[in-house]
Amino acid sequence: MPRFIYTAKESIVSNGLVVSGSDISADSVTNSFKSTTSDLSGWLANEWIYVDVGVNPGWHQVSVDSTTNEIKTTSTLTNEAAGALTTITGYEHGLGEQYEIEFDCAVSDRKRQRVGKTSTSKSGRKQYARQRIERRFMVDVVAIAEDNLKYWDEFIDSVMGMETFEFDRVGTIAIPGTTEIVQLESDDVSEIRRGMSDEFNLPQLSLYKAV
Repeated sequence: MPRFIYTAKESIVSNGLVVSGSDISADSVTNSFKSTTSDLSGWLANEWIYVDVGVNPGWHQVSVDSTTNEIKTTSTLTNEAAGALTTITGYEHGLGEQYEIEFDCAVSDRKRQRVGKTSTSKSGRKQYARQRIERRFMVDVVAIAEDNLKYWDEFIDSVMGMETFEFDRVGTIAIPGTTEIVQLESDDVSEIRRGMSDEFNLPQLSLYKAV
């Protein structure tokens, strides 16, 4: 199965957890956020939290499954007493982190286009000055389960600004192949439902070979 490797920048996948409370503190010894009454359970190891205020704001990766009164992180935290209203929002992925997405592919065509300028001499002979050769991949992604559309939202939104990412046409996550550095050229990406099923296709993604 082909795969894309990208950096998550937009529409980061949520895990649906949000906790707000004025009883949330930070412990620099355990590098964890703690509470006395707010329920901090539900986060899994390697998921992410975003803390909105205080001396430890921003993104933190969860190191182990959280408990009712503690979220341990991989960050180096600063001690902070409870008191201020703090909101902790949960995500499966982290901003700026690299992820892989594997998919079924109906089409994976390569396209080569000559770019240059044609002129005509006084004798009537046509001349061509080649500037470059552009290479593209035309990819049809098929059979995306509805539950997985959130990962495709993250991927597409993270590369819609012509950000570079990697495309592995023949490998898999388990057995990687050689990757190509590409950019998404498609301005309009549609999710097409497959009949009455809960699966979707992403037809004709145009990938410009950047390197």
